Amino acid sequence: MDLEAIRSQFPNAVIIYDNTFQGLVNDKGQAEFADIIVGSCTKYIGGHNDLLAGYVSCADSEIYQKIWSARSSFGGILDNLSAYLLFRSLRTYDIRIAKGLENCLQVINFLEKSSAVVDIYYPGRNANRDQAELLERTQFHGGSVVTFRVEESVQLEDKFNRLNSTKMAPSFGSVDTLIEIPAYMSHWGKTLEELQELGLDFRTVRLSVGNEPVSYILDDLRILLE
Repeated sequence: MDLEAIRSQFPNAVIIYDNTFQGLVNDKGQAEFADIIVGSCTKYIGGHNDLLAGYVSCADSEIYQKIWSARSSFGGILDNLSAYLLFRSLRTYDIRIAKGLENCLQVINFLEKSSAVVDIYYPGRNANRDQAELLERTQFHGGSVVTFRVEESVQLEDKFNRLNSTKMAPSFGSVDTLIEIPAYMSHWGKTLEELQELGLDFRTVRLSVGNEPVSYILDDLRILLE
């Protein structure tokens, strides 16, 4: 997302930016164009599927006081165990992100060679290659989530139950590789028209690439696609 362009078009707007997919230390200056940055600590920052948390940050003292006042009135204070687990996770954040990116690139290379894959969606590559300049200008990397669409002949529902290490879950950012069909899971309940507007169908798969040995992930993809 080009926050600089949005700020230029709407100079007086209060811009709230969700940083969850982008992650920490992956910004080349876009954050300065946002008034408020929010993010989920449950995903990449926590990274182990064992805590629920989030964060909000801002530079404007007036906005900060309003947020602090609301937080003080309504609660939302992190419990001790989750705070401890979050601090633990921050110590390995860079290592986990680097391994996830390394695995993700190998996964994309594998998907590109599969005749069962119709489209691949990843920032700056494949079906999203028109985003390459924006990605290069705003971020250091595209993350470790890749989405792809398969041929109609691939029986996804049957093969999901045969995967070995990959877990079915509508989430991302974990040390575990997670897979889902958004139309059945994270976007369940939407009409066909709504799914179409979002660019989704029942052959669309989202894969959050984790930190396992990449051979485990590729073996599961072979089961899914071959």
